[in-house]
Amino acid sequence: MPDPGATAAAGDDDLDRIEALVRAIGAAADSAAGADSIGALTRETLQQVERARSRLHAQTQVLDQIHESVVTMDLDGYIVSWNRGAERLFGYTALEAVGRHILFLYADPDDEDACGFQEAFLEHGGREMEVRRRRKSGDIFWAALQLSLMRDTDGQP
Repeated sequence: MPDPGATAAAGDDDLDRIEALVRAIGAAADSAAGADSIGALTRETLQQVERARSRLHAQTQVLDQIHESVVTMDLDGYIVSWNRGAERLFGYTALEAVGRHILFLYADPDDEDACGFQEAFLEHGGREMEVRRRRKSGDIFWAALQLSLMRDTDGQP
């Protein structure tokens, strides 16, 4: 089984290479003999972009093939990604859910868990709980929920 950390590192390497190529294109454009270099660097950059796109597509397929619902949101509670497991569980497509506030899924948006999810993220880096949620059909159900805080490369939420 591939190491997920290795996949993430490979993705970072792809982006680092793309950034280096774009910088080289800029430098070549500034030089008098840069026209030939720009063409070669542009082709290499496009190849790197395609490799990065392929990795992203593969990661998306993995998320879509698991049965669990995976929903990511920003620190303000707005949904930024939604997998097929979430579509099956809640009945909303990604197009319907992404960009909406997570509270639209709450059975009771005024409950104390609805108001405290940001604090749970920031204080504890996550939280596990049993919660009531609402499907598109209006049905209310109990769900086991695990919140996890994602951090950037500098360790910031």
